Amino acid sequence: MKLVAKREGLLMMGFKGFTHFILVTDSQEAMMMLKSEMDWRSNVGNFVEDVRLLIIERTVTDVVFQPRSGNGIAHTLAQFGLMEGTHFFWEDVAPPWL
Repeated sequence: MKLVAKREGLLMMGFKGFTHFILVTDSQEAMMMLKSEMDWRSNVGNFVEDVRLLIIERTVTDVVFQPRSGNGIAHTLAQFGLMEGTHFFWEDVAPPWL
């Protein structure tokens, strides 16, 4: 699920024209998958490859791990999106409940 969220986020960054940024994740496993040169021969591998290509296209400068405790707002927003079952993008104004 983390890789799906990264893919969606990178697609949105492209739509908005953003490049040269750091991709942060609270999953050490996702970070390792994206940084390694290993091929993942599974359904997960398709997402890994998609995200790796988007990282190159968006000129992502690094993929770093940040514990969930260090970015609670991102986790709260992700959980909200999962509960609602749809995609959200707040550009300038946060949701009123945040």
